[in-house]
Amino acid sequence: MPQFEEAGRRMSYNAQECLDKAKECERIALQAKDRDAKATLIEIAQQWRELARQKGELERDRSHLP
Repeated sequence: MPQFEEAGRRMSYNAQECLDKAKECERIALQAKDRDAKATLIEIAQQWRELARQKGELERDRSHLP
């Protein structure tokens, strides 16, 4: 579940949540009839997957800290 920062009201997702967002974008893209919308959704899904990769690295790094 996303976490909220009180000051900026910013959401923070973990790696799995980012992958879930990517899958959601891909699902919507499959249903999109407009080519531009489909391409945009696929691009957004790729960005979510990249964010998931980065978050996964951070989560692994943090798990090794004392």
